[in-house]
Amino acid sequence: MKAMGNRPLHGVPAGALTAVQRQIAILVTEGLTNQAIANRLGLTRSMVSQHVAMILWRLGLTTRSEIALWALKQVGDSTARPEQTWPGLS
Repeated sequence: MKAMGNRPLHGVPAGALTAVQRQIAILVTEGLTNQAIANRLGLTRSMVSQHVAMILWRLGLTTRSEIALWALKQVGDSTARPEQTWPGLS
């Protein structure tokens, strides 16, 4: 993984993302498409796409796989429910 420009790559806290962006990051770990995430969260595909782009920018990442890896590191346990680890997700 490499950072884009001067954006940080490692050690970026979950608080760098909004609650919706954290939800989307967790759903990316499940391998869901933007449309599947949109259906699950009641958003449009376009909104999810914009959120994914913002997640990539804020974290200095370039791929969805990197988002998934970052999210799993934040949760610490891939079997934990996100709302147990990140308050505000339910």
